[in-house]
Amino acid sequence: MKNFIMKLSTILSLSFIVAIMPAYAGPTVDMKGPRTVRVTGEINGAILDVAAKLDKMSKESKQPINIIINSPGGSVPAGLQLVEALHIAQSRGVKIRCAVTTLAASMAYILLSQCDERYALANSLLLFHPARSFIFMGAIKAEEARYMAEELEAINKDMGQLLESSMGIVTAQQKTWFDYHTRNETLWLASRLSKAIPVSDWMTIVSDIDVDGPLLGKMNGDSSDEASVRNFLEQRSAR
Repeated sequence: MKNFIMKLSTILSLSFIVAIMPAYAGPTVDMKGPRTVRVTGEINGAILDVAAKLDKMSKESKQPINIIINSPGGSVPAGLQLVEALHIAQSRGVKIRCAVTTLAASMAYILLSQCDERYALANSLLLFHPARSFIFMGAIKAEEARYMAEELEAINKDMGQLLESSMGIVTAQQKTWFDYHTRNETLWLASRLSKAIPVSDWMTIVSDIDVDGPLLGKMNGDSSDEASVRNFLEQRSAR
């Protein structure tokens, strides 16, 4: 119980700091227009529609494609379909520009890492962590548990390689830093992480993201941007 209270206090303190932090006086990134897609809420099978749209746009023109991200992550297999569409678009000579409004965690952070240009508000929240599996069955056999562990290790290796390559993790010291924050699931402010990543221009911190429509979706059940962020923070506070 004490551990729960301490973690809840940390999240609430973070929320308070974010709320009172003065506005960042920086550039504005323009993410408007028909070549903009959104990845919002939980990443699941519906992300295939975004992947299909990305593929279609990359065939039509070599003009840059914008992706607005506000997601706590979700399914690795589903998310990798979008990453694959992103890589195919890049192979066609299309630049992918991504901007984080409030949150890019887990699979959403993997997606962000694969973009050509990355933008975030100073107080956007970012997080990378090991893969995990949710068990909905009553019991599993030893061999099933071993197989699941092997699969998770393989996913962790693949995802780690994607992140390390993108973030410029090369030296043993950098690897130690990366492994520590992966295991501990550090919740970063974008302004802090942008300074910690070895690649100096990996992310551009902006004061505003100019988009068509609101940055946050309206409250409409757990599928909305705001609800997903709130659920994500509540789950972390209960760890």
